[in-house]
Amino acid sequence: MTVKLLTFLGVGKNGHYDPYCYHFGEDVSEETPYIQRALMELLHKTAHPPEEMYVFLTPEAERQSWLGPGKLKEQLITLREKVYFSWIPVPILGATKTKEIWEDFKTVFDVLHPEDEVIFDITHSFRHQPMMALLILHFARITKNIMVRGIYYGNIYEVPAQVVDLTSFADLQDWIINVYAFTEMGRAEPFNEWVRNKKSMAARTKGQGQAIEPIQKMARSWVELTTALQACRGPLVRDKAVLARRILENFKDQAEALPDFQPINILLDRVNRELQPMEDDDVIQAGFAAIDWCKRHGLVQQTFTLLNELVITAVCEREGYDKQRVNDREDVARHLHYASKLKDKRPVDSSSESYNMELVNRLLQYPEMVKWFHDIANYRNDFNHAGWRSDPKEAKTIMNFLDNHYEEVCDAIRDYWQHSSVQA
Repeated sequence: MTVKLLTFLGVGKNGHYDPYCYHFGEDVSEETPYIQRALMELLHKTAHPPEEMYVFLTPEAERQSWLGPGKLKEQLITLREKVYFSWIPVPILGATKTKEIWEDFKTVFDVLHPEDEVIFDITHSFRHQPMMALLILHFARITKNIMVRGIYYGNIYEVPAQVVDLTSFADLQDWIINVYAFTEMGRAEPFNEWVRNKKSMAARTKGQGQAIEPIQKMARSWVELTTALQACRGPLVRDKAVLARRILENFKDQAEALPDFQPINILLDRVNRELQPMEDDDVIQAGFAAIDWCKRHGLVQQTFTLLNELVITAVCEREGYDKQRVNDREDVARHLHYASKLKDKRPVDSSSESYNMELVNRLLQYPEMVKWFHDIANYRNDFNHAGWRSDPKEAKTIMNFLDNHYEEVCDAIRDYWQHSSVQA
């Protein structure tokens, strides 16, 4: 792992840059015409300064700004008498034709190695180069697992001249990707992993590690919720959703004063809308929300399992059974299967004397729910036995069932829940 500073070198006005003392927090650089020299000096006052500087330069920038008395190379030689680092000049084309832009993209990308920590100075990025820099960083984070330690811009139009920290733009890209993974794909692990990496890097920077704690707490709550859904932990889902929303709201309250938080706030509002239905006080409505989440995020087996168990839970609630007690749930399922056989006039394997026929008759008042319970249980068993049955269903058949009948199944369960009466 190497901390690298990447920078584009320009040519200035008529081959000349005015000298400035750059301010960075409480630190001030020596006067210099080159932001690269100032930034390397200032970053060497931090806990983990760059070890290498890669200077990307066109042939014109090399002639006018790199080589010669007082130019950047000479200034870096002088600075290295005070702080140690190495520099590597890297030729680029700097042209505007598409083929040449992609050649420059590859040139910059190739200096990055897996696990590098990267600082990018975009002060003298020109035309397409700032966009290319952000794209390279994003691409390298995915393909080489680099970490972006900072993105900086030397602003000479502010008095005194300032080094502006633009790292939050890269962070926003990560927020977008991770929130999308959660809301659209049902995956919280990428967000949790990103936060862990950010915390690991921040811990090496004085006073920064604690700033990640609230985000990490939120990421963990998302993982706990998605894990409960993936593992079909029906009784836990609502509690995990309530906890995730509470932590999210607390995080928003703490962070909304930050100027770079506003776009993130929009993303978190979307997460909030996803979580809210799952914390409904009505156990059946909360169950529907959890099932909707599973279906939308491709958790097919979980969708069938939770639908099956939701019918049993609804009957337990209406008939005075303990929905947490295994024997009670098995007894309700047994009566549902018996009602299904009577409805379809299929052979029964025991006499009606072993059943509570009053319960069976009440269930038969909702034939659609009884029908769908039988079908769902069959699909669920096919899943649980991995297709090792005498009549396994085709994968396409399973998927088509949800596509074609999901709303009908939910409507039948809702009809029972809304119209059946509680038995003493």
